[in-house]
Amino acid sequence: MTAVRHVAGQAGNARGVARKVISDRAAGEAYVASVCFKHGPPRLLGVEVEYTVHYADDPRRPLKAEDLARALGPHAPRTLVPASPATPLPAGSPLTLEPGGQVEISALPQESLRELERVVSADLAYLTDLLARAGFALGETGIDPHRPPARLLTTQRYATME
Repeated sequence: MTAVRHVAGQAGNARGVARKVISDRAAGEAYVASVCFKHGPPRLLGVEVEYTVHYADDPRRPLKAEDLARALGPHAPRTLVPASPATPLPAGSPLTLEPGGQVEISALPQESLRELERVVSADLAYLTDLLARAGFALGETGIDPHRPPARLLTTQRYATME
């Protein structure tokens, strides 16, 4: 396991707060439990699902931002189309994009796994159909087997991360 460095306090090490190195799984699990579940287990469930996007007629073809923006229409995230209304998908999930143009459904938290599955399935079916009507297909693997990585979004955040 890679060591995780945790900086205690809001100002971190800038104010001389010591760093704690978490170097084994048990300590990592204890830390996550203490930070994430301070008031008991979560009441709501959420998930993000992410897919590569390809031209249906040639999955090797580099994705063009303007084509994806046109296909997503009012659902296009503002990172792709700054003036977009960024309308959530019909079941309520916001749609975001990763730097390479991967679409990500970020389902709103739900009270049950059954409801979460219903929301994500409905929004995924809608997105799949929306993209298919514009000549796109969603990828079937986590890593794009057709194209080398290429950044599509030019936001400051992704430039800094790169």
